[in-house]
Amino acid sequence: RTWHEYLLDTVRYQELLAGKSYAGVDDDVRASSRAMEMVFQDHMTTLQIKTSHPELAAIVDTTFPGGLFNAKTSDFWSQLENTNFAWYWSRCGARVLAAHGASDFVTYSVDHRLVADIVNREHPGWARAVEIPASDHIFSNWQTEAESLEHWPTGAFNPAFIDTMRGWIAAVMQGKE
Repeated sequence: RTWHEYLLDTVRYQELLAGKSYAGVDDDVRASSRAMEMVFQDHMTTLQIKTSHPELAAIVDTTFPGGLFNAKTSDFWSQLENTNFAWYWSRCGARVLAAHGASDFVTYSVDHRLVADIVNREHPGWARAVEIPASDHIFSNWQTEAESLEHWPTGAFNPAFIDTMRGWIAAVMQGKE
C-alpha cells in the first residue's frame, strides 16, 4: 500500500490508542491527509499551507514542527510518497523475513504480511511474516501497544527478535525456507 495510506492509518491508530475520541480522530485524519498531500505531493512549505489554508494551521504545526515530519525533511517523505514499494518487493531476489512486534504501535502486522505475500507471489516460499510477542518497534519488551506508547521510547530489550531471526537464517541456510 502507499506511504500516504500507511501514515493516515498511523495517525488514526495512534490517536485512538492515546485515548482521543473517534470523532476527533476522524477530523485529524482528514486534516492530516490534506496537509500531507500538500507537503509530500504538491511540495508546499508549511508556511504556504498555513497562509493559504489557515484551517490547517494547528494540524500543520503539530504534524510538521519546525517544518519537519518525524525529524526528517519533506524531501525525504516525498520520496517515500512517490515510491511504489510493491513494485520493489515484487522484484526482490532474496529470502525475506517480515517480522512485526506484537506491541508495535508504529507499524502494522498487515503490512508485514503484505510484504511476504508480494514476495511469495513472485517466489513461492521465499518470504515469511512473523509476529514477535511482547516486542515493540524498537524491540522493547512491552506486552501491549498501549504499554509501549505509554513508555515510549524506553523499555528493556526483548531478544525474541534475535532468536527468531537466527532460527530463520539457519532454516534458510539449510534449505528449509
